[in-house]
Amino acid sequence: VKIALVLSFLIPLLLSVPFPFAPIQIILLELFMDLAASATFVAEPIEPDAMRRSSASRQQRLINRTTLTNISWGAISLATAVLASYLYAWYLGWGTVASQTTAFATWLVGHIFLAFTMRSQRESLIKIGILSNRVMLIWAGATIAFLFIITSLPATQAALKVAPLTTRGWLMAIGIPLLTIFWFELRKAFLRRVSHTRNGGRPDK
Repeated sequence: VKIALVLSFLIPLLLSVPFPFAPIQIILLELFMDLAASATFVAEPIEPDAMRRSSASRQQRLINRTTLTNISWGAISLATAVLASYLYAWYLGWGTVASQTTAFATWLVGHIFLAFTMRSQRESLIKIGILSNRVMLIWAGATIAFLFIITSLPATQAALKVAPLTTRGWLMAIGIPLLTIFWFELRKAFLRRVSHTRNGGRPDK
């Protein structure tokens, strides 16, 4: 996620446009999102076939090449969503605060999508169950409620440097990360198919 934050600032710098987040928003992203999201993964149920995998698979390092690759692509996908919504809003002439608010909302929603799809490196979100991690569901609901509240109340708007989100802003904050992040599910399906073919139609070991 830190890679996503760096990219989100690097591209606007190269384009000579304001940064996509106000300083107070960066603090919120670090505290509210990173710490809370990490806590949800502690509650993640073990994958059903974990004990049936080969010993070599079970003894792999937790942070291996595959994990690092997934994290990097996840960060790039999140940064792409944020930059797409921010730059689109900026060049439409929405102004700095409204554009930053759109980017901030896109980051929060995108982070939720990314957390859900990265719950497993192998299995689809449908198979492991969207509702199987209640802590993550509570976190996701609280995040959306938080976003709605801070963009609706004048006091929080002034304190957090945000503006009310328009209908188009909400659609961008939800639709763009949905497109840029959930390709992970297609990638996992492709990799499962390749593995299935290599095993001669047998289940993965």
